Amino acid sequence: MNKVYNKEIKYTDQALRLNAGESSGLIKSLSIPTMAIIGAEDYVGSPPIEKTVTVKGGHVSPLEAPEEVTNWISRLTKLIPENLPAH
Repeated sequence: MNKVYNKEIKYTDQALRLNAGESSGLIKSLSIPTMAIIGAEDYVGSPPIEKTVTVKGGHVSPLEAPEEVTNWISRLTKLIPENLPAH
């Protein structure tokens, strides 16, 4: 996060929090290995994903429990086939 500029943080906050729409349908349509990581005290409900992991913290779990989040992201990336096209 220390490499992200305030302008980018404000844009992301605006797009994802203030202007967020219902995304359950989009989440359900994902066709790649998917895992949700949520904070135990997060104010946002659990997403419609079968594999949901709860870590310490709230809505900013990557800052509150960085080692746990990094561990789960590492595990998830090992599930992605190597022959997927890069975007």
